[in-house]
Amino acid sequence: MNTAKYTATYREILIMAALALGIATILVVSSHRRIERVNSDTLIMVSFYRDLFVDHIRIRGWELGPAPFLMPDLPILSLALALTSNIGYGLTLYSLLVYGLLLLSMAVLFKPPSEQWAHDKTFAWATLLTGLLLATLLSAGRNNALAFYLLLPCNHTGALLCGIWIFLLVKRMALRGGNWKAMLGLSLLVIASTFSDLWLIPQFIAPIILSILVFSALRYIRWPLALGLSVNIALSAALGKYLIREMRKYGIFNIPRSRVKESEEYLHAYLRDLSHIVQHQPLLFALIAIFIILTLAFFWSKRKELLRPNERSAETRDEDFNLRFSLFFILIASLASLAAPIALKKWGSMENIRYLLPFFALPPLGLGALLAHSLRAWPAKRLWIAGTMLTAVCLGFSSHNIKYFRRSDLALPYRESFRKMERHLAGRNMLYGYGNYWYARLLTLESRRGLQINEIHPDVYMNQWMNNPNRYFGLPGSNHGEYPAYTFILMNGIESPRVLAQFGEPAQKLRFEENDEALEVWIYNRPQDVKFRNFCRTAAFFRAFRRPESKPVVYSDLAQYIADGTYWEDSDLFPVPADLTLEVKYDQPLSGDVLEISADANDKYHVTLLSEGETIGELDLPPMLGGNMRARFLPLPSEAANRPIDTIQLRPDNDAAPFLLGHLALYKDPSPPEAKATHER
Repeated sequence: MNTAKYTATYREILIMAALALGIATILVVSSHRRIERVNSDTLIMVSFYRDLFVDHIRIRGWELGPAPFLMPDLPILSLALALTSNIGYGLTLYSLLVYGLLLLSMAVLFKPPSEQWAHDKTFAWATLLTGLLLATLLSAGRNNALAFYLLLPCNHTGALLCGIWIFLLVKRMALRGGNWKAMLGLSLLVIASTFSDLWLIPQFIAPIILSILVFSALRYIRWPLALGLSVNIALSAALGKYLIREMRKYGIFNIPRSRVKESEEYLHAYLRDLSHIVQHQPLLFALIAIFIILTLAFFWSKRKELLRPNERSAETRDEDFNLRFSLFFILIASLASLAAPIALKKWGSMENIRYLLPFFALPPLGLGALLAHSLRAWPAKRLWIAGTMLTAVCLGFSSHNIKYFRRSDLALPYRESFRKMERHLAGRNMLYGYGNYWYARLLTLESRRGLQINEIHPDVYMNQWMNNPNRYFGLPGSNHGEYPAYTFILMNGIESPRVLAQFGEPAQKLRFEENDEALEVWIYNRPQDVKFRNFCRTAAFFRAFRRPESKPVVYSDLAQYIADGTYWEDSDLFPVPADLTLEVKYDQPLSGDVLEISADANDKYHVTLLSEGETIGELDLPPMLGGNMRARFLPLPSEAANRPIDTIQLRPDNDAAPFLLGHLALYKDPSPPEAKATHER
């Protein structure tokens, strides 16, 4: 073993890593206002991390969204959060790690394959240029959305990193040959990456396979190896996609389809948003255009050598293949990223610009390598003088925002309006409430007093989209293991007429203001607010794949949750003839003081509760407004409350037929905080 060679190699890698992290630090600090872009989408993985490692909440039933972002977002973010004291600091460290990995990966992508690559000035020059060009690109403007998307989790940056890593493995195997261990490693990486983000398929998987086939046709890669690599990657990507489709069945976590639907206007919206970026980022598109033109010119100048493999020099074949294969891949991946939204007919709004990260990030990095190749004949001293001057210019350009920097800007904000709201509610032991998607997760993670705001749709029903239903049951060990009492709803982004229709007038309306921002809270903490306290209870129970302690012996359909608003012709609904008293027996006695029954909104029932054949209570299920299936929350009579109930009889109480039932649930109503809290300000 040549110890000196390996020592020099590792020393060069450390120098590259330090350079990458140094440039990343300048970029992240100069883009410190990215923390203002933190929202519920960005914080999905933060919530998942806290559920899994901090609060130890069950994750079965977690709906992570169409792209789970588990690879590599979750491991990198978990490391960053574990090493920091504030979520904002964790996101900052995540940005440094991701950006450093990106620069280091691109540098390795263009490293010469010779044994003395550690001393090759082209490698160092390419590393320097790629880092500086991307830093300049992403720092162009204080409100550059592209920098925010690249430097925050759950914005498809993971696909960018994984795509580069997959290509690195492919290129290594093309140069050195493949064995079963390398093929297995490649397969596992492709499966994990595709499972985490399906955008990887059009943006990277297809370009990598095309690159393999083209360079096999040019006799750079042997046909058996090219075929094996292509089949391995294609089958692994298909398996990753299959796992996404099948995962819902097992309830480990749900992975729904994308909500971006095909539309006749998608192309117009796509071109409009792209032109907007062109207008506001002319330097970015200038660099991309220069890269495409120079790359095409490069391949055109080498066309005779490419088409006549016998004329290639054996001494330079590997070096030439390394550069040409990498440039071709970057060119095709960039164009594929640009074309993917058109091919898939999916484009929603300007926020979808993060789908195009490979198109924005790869060309400047490839341009740095191409320029380095053209300048490789320069003396080393002249190269480093030019590199130092370019470093000063680029870092000066990218760091112009540092004058705005404050350390507090890196921390997750604790806005004054929320501080007032939390102090008021937590001081009265009102810790659990509902809120709109865009407020619930963000404010829960901001909370300093343990406030838990769980998500509810603006139309007032439990929000399942990118949410963990287990969170509705509170933290493990809190509330003595019982379902918590929900006492307030944050009205920002919620339809107030729908709230009034569901729960009636609140006990109190509060408003917490800060400059032009205000948080409006409605309080429902009266003993009669039974429906409010338990509104999401059954939905969360079934969507978390929890098993009820007791089930109907015969009518098992009544143990399946039916959401409010379900159409009456739905096949899962249970029909009850008008002339029949339905008797539902349970395998084990139930107990509680609230009976939840989902039935058609127009229907009335007379309900009888029995224990060992003895009637212990009766109540009426009234009709209600809203149409379709609606849940009623009925307090049990005092003589039946918390007694064992093994049979529930339901008799239709009007002439319409058939009657339709959704689900039955019996549970203990959580005790609300003291009513006097509603009179305090």
